[in-house]
Amino acid sequence: MKNELFYALTESPPTDAVKEKPAVIIISQKDQYYANIVIRNIIKEDSCRIPLIVLSDILYYKKSSLQSLKFYIRKSGISYTGAMIEKQLILSFLCRMHRVFPKLTGDSFESFEKAAKGKGIEILHENDLEKPAFIDKIRKHSPDYILSVYSRQIFRKPLLQTPRMHCINIHPSILPKDRGVSPIFWAMSRGENLVGATLHTMQESVDTGTILAQTKLEVKEDDTEHGLYYKLSVISSAMINNFFRNDEEFIKNSQEMGSGCNYNSIPTREAFLKLKKNNRRLFTIRQL
Repeated sequence: MKNELFYALTESPPTDAVKEKPAVIIISQKDQYYANIVIRNIIKEDSCRIPLIVLSDILYYKKSSLQSLKFYIRKSGISYTGAMIEKQLILSFLCRMHRVFPKLTGDSFESFEKAAKGKGIEILHENDLEKPAFIDKIRKHSPDYILSVYSRQIFRKPLLQTPRMHCINIHPSILPKDRGVSPIFWAMSRGENLVGATLHTMQESVDTGTILAQTKLEVKEDDTEHGLYYKLSVISSAMINNFFRNDEEFIKNSQEMGSGCNYNSIPTREAFLKLKKNNRRLFTIRQL
């Protein structure tokens, strides 16, 4: 019998009942290309009621932008950090260009904010998720779920206890493997041929909880880190929409994550060299 836990794409666990859409607050990153894909698809699919989307612009938890940049250069090296800055600048330019010339750039660069405004969804910019005033604002919306989409924030107990059901996170790895930062990078650096995405409940410790849904994706010879993040973002949005349409079924069939698997920090110089030795790339200009 097919386990409902792993319905990830177009299928949903069968149900005859018409249920009320859950109220969901989304917490994510400002100008994050992959998060934009996920959020836009959730809004368009209308699988839940979204009163509020919270965006942060921090690069690394509890660090300023300048501190984060220095930290990345020290840990990851100039080559890796420079490549990531180049990619972000190109993607940001293409997103802005889409607003003026949408036919030239394609739908993948369409901002979720246009769809959000069309549905009256409030967008809040907030970097401090622990301050009481922010927690009070979240409580006033009475969310069933808080969804973290590629957020760089760590959720603490006051926020985790706010929704009626759960805080949930979409993580681009096959948890419990590859908890932490840049899981696709680390998988490619190790020469692995399988990546994935996991929707899970959240705890104070990073990337732990119970697995609600999970999907796997084979790494092809010409895949880049960017290309895999793009594919997984599309798959993840479908997985999230299916969860919100049938959340009780998914929760009933959830699985304990277990422990003992690896936790990744930010990419190192050595790991970046291994990635290149494996004939893997972060992105290509043509691909962007």
